[in-house]
Amino acid sequence: MNDDPMTRLAKDAGCNCCGAKGDVFYWLQYAIFPRRLVRKRHRDKEVAAIYCRSCYEKDSEFHLEVGGNTYATPKVSCMTLQEQLCIVCGGPVDGPKELYGIISSLLLMAGSGIESIPLARLCSDCVEQHQVHFSA
Repeated sequence: MNDDPMTRLAKDAGCNCCGAKGDVFYWLQYAIFPRRLVRKRHRDKEVAAIYCRSCYEKDSEFHLEVGGNTYATPKVSCMTLQEQLCIVCGGPVDGPKELYGIISSLLLMAGSGIESIPLARLCSDCVEQHQVHFSA
């Protein structure tokens, strides 16, 4: 039996959408980087959610709420140059010297990370101004 903390969390808390519990799930996270610039006010904005595989994979887009507006982002990597723009304002997401937010999904099976995909990014201004919420 696997006793790692993330698998226990998925088995105890269950899917944010349907409540299903299991050891195959997606861990969605909004994190702010680079860590050396992150302050408590930024850490308080970071969020995470668990979705079972069937709920996460039933749609090709993931919906999130940023600053009261809903945005849909494809569930594919945002690593091309155009997709590295801020999902909120469309501005550039500057590199390692500026704050930026990233929303990523991680497929976990029996406690092992199978695939991690960056879904969307937020620029420094939007990180400072907005709170992110995941929609079920």
